[in-house]
Amino acid sequence: MCGFNGFIGSPPPGFMERWEKAQSLQLHRGPDDQSEKILSLNNNKIFLGFQRLSIIDLSHSANQPMFSDNNNAILLFNGEIYNYIELKKSLECKGIKFKTSSDTEVLLKSIEFWGPELACKKFNGMWSFAYFNLNNGKLYLSRDRFGKKPLYIFQSSEGIYFSSEAKSLMTLIGKKFSLNYQVIGEFLFQSQINTSTNYFLNQIEQISPNSIFQFSIIDRINKEETINYWEYPTKEQTNQSSINKIKDVFFNSVDLRLRSDVPLGLLFSGGLDSSSIAAAANQIGKGDSIQFFSAVDDNPIYDESPYIDLMAKHLNIDVEKINLSLNEENIFHTLEELIWINDQPLPSFSNLTHNLLINKASTKGIKVMLTGQGADELLCGYRKYAFFFLKSLIISGKLNRAARLFFNFIKNKTIINQINYPDAKRYINFLKNSQYKKSASSNFDNYNYLDLGLRNGSTMIDRQIDDFMKFSLPQILHTEDRMSMAASSEIRAPFLDFRLVEELLPMEMDSKINGGWTKYILRKVMEPFMPSEIVWRRDKQNFGNSQGELLKGKLFDKIVNDYFSKDSLIFNKNIIDRNRLLSLYQKYKRQKINRGPVAYKEIFSSLSLEIWLRKYQEFIK
Repeated sequence: MCGFNGFIGSPPPGFMERWEKAQSLQLHRGPDDQSEKILSLNNNKIFLGFQRLSIIDLSHSANQPMFSDNNNAILLFNGEIYNYIELKKSLECKGIKFKTSSDTEVLLKSIEFWGPELACKKFNGMWSFAYFNLNNGKLYLSRDRFGKKPLYIFQSSEGIYFSSEAKSLMTLIGKKFSLNYQVIGEFLFQSQINTSTNYFLNQIEQISPNSIFQFSIIDRINKEETINYWEYPTKEQTNQSSINKIKDVFFNSVDLRLRSDVPLGLLFSGGLDSSSIAAAANQIGKGDSIQFFSAVDDNPIYDESPYIDLMAKHLNIDVEKINLSLNEENIFHTLEELIWINDQPLPSFSNLTHNLLINKASTKGIKVMLTGQGADELLCGYRKYAFFFLKSLIISGKLNRAARLFFNFIKNKTIINQINYPDAKRYINFLKNSQYKKSASSNFDNYNYLDLGLRNGSTMIDRQIDDFMKFSLPQILHTEDRMSMAASSEIRAPFLDFRLVEELLPMEMDSKINGGWTKYILRKVMEPFMPSEIVWRRDKQNFGNSQGELLKGKLFDKIVNDYFSKDSLIFNKNIIDRNRLLSLYQKYKRQKINRGPVAYKEIFSSLSLEIWLRKYQEFIK
């Protein structure tokens, strides 16, 4: 929804100039209103900056920073509290008065009345906030359960800095930072980003999801405690929720996320997840309030048009199709722009095509977009889960069940025949010391490999939670937030309603993977509301799948002669050995699609990291 910056302490020399620059860097997050407040608390100065994207209550009275009625509390808030209407009614019943119709005021008065921890337990939404209690000199920094909204932090002798984006934070600080080789290694060798609160540069961190950081700011600024206000359900339940119960929770999740005072859109692929959101909106009578935007591709192998058209006819909706085939001349310019926007390297060309779709919706006046993100993690939709489940069955001695599962997948042609073998090797521990790792410098000698597979002694639910917390969702949510906010719009994810997670995550695996189908329970829930060709669709596509082959074709010379030249920073900063990387690139160019020892991301990651190093060079030692 918005962006904010803050500093508490004694401003160092040159601070005001850096403050103004940091504010301007985040204007894209909030073009509707920009505000600043400077306060004093004992020996400390408090600087608060806010950029507003107006979604709920478009009036000036809902602008931020927002002060409590008695001026004893201040709030900076980025996000949406979807159940704000219900919370407001509850507070009004307790005698609390409201001046606005905004969810911001509901959040502020919820914290005042219940306290930060209990209030966060009640919130259904996405958020990062900074709440100041001036009476007791406390600062509370918090992020939502799944970390949809960002909040970076840096603490030093002069005070505490916090910002919605890393580039703004580092601009505020005004110093250079050393490279974090563990984070860089996770990206280069294992295609992982945002596995922790650490950043690509040392000392820059994020507030962890599902937490409240409490600071004392009366005199010296000290962190007092970290509170986790919610827990993932970790035990498999034998008493399964009914299909009707899951349908009700899912439909209500969609309903809550359609609350808006500005136009709404849906990123609509024709796949199970986004089609389920469209069907749910139609069933609750709000389909007419949504504009639909779909990606199409010139390559018929990756084009989703037949499924998009089928679902559009079924729901009687109009869909705006956008051709996302990339223009050769604009690829590198767009890639550099998006890496700057994202604060970190991008993992794939598919992010470029996804960004084009978001921008197209934004040009049509759409400020809020719904997406199907989170469904794969929640319902074991990724292909890897089928193999994790097979492994868990074999380890537990359930060989007959494992055999049936394997042959059902072969029969349905839903998983086994769709495996990308070069990419899948990162889940296999004995292949972790790849040729690509051998091209790295001695800076990575102490690199700690992430165990991306199903760890010994862990359950399938444990592995799903790993994807929620480390290996999958954080990266996706990071990228979607930065790309949507760069277009002054926000992304909402109905599958990430915490109530739905509490219902679906602990369900028995047969509810998620059954008869050769992933996301089995969702298919059963949505079967009455969608064409069977969508509900029981076999293939699984991603935005821009065809773009990987660009590295082998028309982009090859440009990459080798520019981004992989002798002067490139990945070589000069002793990250990768150039000769070995070029040899690996040639090997990748010669191998067949999705076959051979070299993964597409092993080449793209080096390209993406080089661009990030160039764009962020002013912040790097």
